[in-house]
Amino acid sequence: MCLDRKRVDELASRAKTWLLENPGEAPAQPSIHHMVSDPEFAIFHHAPALVIVLATSSDSQAAEDCCLAAENLMLAARNAGLGTCPIGLARPWLDLPSTKLELGVSETYRVVVPIVLGHPIEWPESPGRKSVEIHWIR
Repeated sequence: MCLDRKRVDELASRAKTWLLENPGEAPAQPSIHHMVSDPEFAIFHHAPALVIVLATSSDSQAAEDCCLAAENLMLAARNAGLGTCPIGLARPWLDLPSTKLELGVSETYRVVVPIVLGHPIEWPESPGRKSVEIHWIR
């Protein structure tokens, strides 16, 4: 975990530059290019902390377990009054061997869920919930 806003902002700037130089590497790049190219856009939202959930193997179950762990972390943070935001856009850059080396992460680990953590300026309104569908299997 990175707990220094200045360091998180520096990583965000480098990730953003990499995304702009490698447009085919980011998920949904054509639809978010305008956002990433905005000089005011900060990929990690100037958060004071960045948590990177890593899988220690390439097994698909490892990625699923990481997603469950990330969800639990985000729920626990919310319960503690902290806001979180998963930043999937940063995953390709964080998963580069050179970035992992700099962050002290084993090259064999796989970045699954980068999450920023901090005190939100405001809590967003709930978008509501869809009706639950239950399908019984007989």
